[in-house]
Amino acid sequence: MRGERAGMPADMTIRAATAADAAVLAAFRVELGRAHGLDDPALEGGYLERCRAFFAGGLATGTVLAWLAFAGDRPVGGAVLELRVTLPRPRSPSAPTVDGRVRSVIVVPEHRRRGIATALMREVIGAAEHAAVDRLTLGASEMGEGLYAALGFVPRPREMEFRPAPGRGQPGP
Repeated sequence: MRGERAGMPADMTIRAATAADAAVLAAFRVELGRAHGLDDPALEGGYLERCRAFFAGGLATGTVLAWLAFAGDRPVGGAVLELRVTLPRPRSPSAPTVDGRVRSVIVVPEHRRRGIATALMREVIGAAEHAAVDRLTLGASEMGEGLYAALGFVPRPREMEFRPAPGRGQPGP
């Protein structure tokens, strides 16, 4: 997609990622970790390789969809959509029910505020609609809240995350 059609600068393009792009997506994921305050030891120990393997496998099987934004040949942004088949919901017209989770939306600092994240998110939303996603969610940073709200995302109440007390171990199956 040329940038002019998406409200981006004309020198920008966006394309769907393939398994061959897993290393680029993994590098963006590590960069997001740094931007969210993870220190280098947390990002070492094979994290980059685990992310690369995750993206390669998910893109190959279709459980992960992703897009990359380019300035010329240089990747300057990306967005990921994870798909998961879930239990049917009472008001869901489809079976099986599919949940989508937006992950790893990033634009490198020197290319921000140029419409790239919006264009990436439009790709994500379009793919979610095409895949008949019943529920599309994401975690928003303060920087991204305005963008996501403008696209129709609303805060969700009552969500919690399990964090075991030290020494209590992990939850069972």
